Amino acid sequence: MLLAAKVGPAWIKASALVSATGTCTWPYVREYPGRGLFRGEQVHSASYRSPDPYAGKRVVIVGGGNSGAQILAEVSKVAEMRWVTLERPRFLPDVVDERVHVERATERYRAEREGRKKLTRAMADRDGGLVFDDGGLTVGEYVERWLKDSVRSTVRLSTYEAYEYMTYPHIVPALG
Repeated sequence: MLLAAKVGPAWIKASALVSATGTCTWPYVREYPGRGLFRGEQVHSASYRSPDPYAGKRVVIVGGGNSGAQILAEVSKVAEMRWVTLERPRFLPDVVDERVHVERATERYRAEREGRKKLTRAMADRDGGLVFDDGGLTVGEYVERWLKDSVRSTVRLSTYEAYEYMTYPHIVPALG
């Protein structure tokens, strides 16, 4: 059975319907008379992946936003198309497109997660006494920094002074 809808003075029929209303995060599919009788496929733009399943079909795109326009541009190459909007379409620049937002948010989440993993690993290495890359420091500069930043707060003052006595006149000049 085909979906039939009156658009202005004309009736249009389709075997597939892509609903591009709502947002990617909050898809919205309207109720309409006869929806339960429609035997074609109804897909929200949030679930759309490619035009391939619509090849050779009659498709109606519902919704006047960027998602509807992008899907129309893709599906129109492989299917007979109709585009239905309540109002004249208003397009946002591509940088505001939801897919771009989702991709950027995913990249940011992955970077933060990777950063946390690296920080946790570096802290564990530090606590275990392992050395990790500290930029362009010489070995002597690194030992001085390690002594001040890591050792000073973890030992008694007399022990720290003994380490200083050995480090500055003997170890640092030898290591460079």
